[in-house]
Amino acid sequence: MHTSERIEFYQLKQCPLYELLGSNEAQGAQFSTCDPGHASQGSILVEFSQNIGVGTFKTAHTGHLTSTHLAQSGLGMTPNELVAVKRMYRRRTAAEGSAVLRFPPADEYAKTVQEANLLYWASSLMEFTYSAIRHRVSQTGQETLPVTIPYLRFVHAGVAVSHDQVMGTNISNASSIRRTYLVEEFIEEASDGFVKFVHNGDANPLLDHDDPLYDIAEFLCFTQHLQYFKTDGSVFVSDLQDPQIMTSPKVANGKDLFGDGNVASVFEKFPEQHHCNEYCTWFGLPELT
Repeated sequence: MHTSERIEFYQLKQCPLYELLGSNEAQGAQFSTCDPGHASQGSILVEFSQNIGVGTFKTAHTGHLTSTHLAQSGLGMTPNELVAVKRMYRRRTAAEGSAVLRFPPADEYAKTVQEANLLYWASSLMEFTYSAIRHRVSQTGQETLPVTIPYLRFVHAGVAVSHDQVMGTNISNASSIRRTYLVEEFIEEASDGFVKFVHNGDANPLLDHDDPLYDIAEFLCFTQHLQYFKTDGSVFVSDLQDPQIMTSPKVANGKDLFGDGNVASVFEKFPEQHHCNEYCTWFGLPELT
């Protein structure tokens, strides 16, 4: 079974981290699809019969995205682009059966935008991290670094909103929303599957020391330390495969921007859980405890 729909597509753009942290209001510190002037019109075909994954909060399906006006970067640069289409769900109770249930349209929209906000912040934090690394390299003047810097990024993504047909010109009226999708660039799964490097309940690598990817896990733990230190203990990226943002209550006046994965007790334990590694030492980061 597949569904083809006309959509408004809101591409996740990269916002400088200082703008996100400088906003005291939740509205200014999160990705928004409120302005249809920032949307591109297009269509999406979702292959619901091709279920490529079921997570704790989302199902994932293959799909094809076409933008009326091709984008210059990110998603929508080519017609009929293969994408991963994710949709929020809630599990049925034992009495309801084993299948998944979709949320009402307004709730699905809100939860999807909150998920997009995670990628919005994560991408900004990662770019901030690499900017700090570049500055450190220029300061040291070293031609050969004592550590190997892997170059990583989060997926290109956006939010697709389809509407029921309504009268008049206000097609973005929330009451007309039919479905909301989180759309991400499609990544072919490696033969050994996807890898979670760091969990949101612990500040140490999930991989064993002899794992070929252990250096990347250590680098990602270093990025958490750098983000935490450079933002005066305000924020860092965790759950490093499908990101979760961990924040201090002082961010956006303590408003919940990131959902259940942003656990205050875990954030508070970060300084004692984190163990500095060779990346932290090279950068000159101070011990947290």
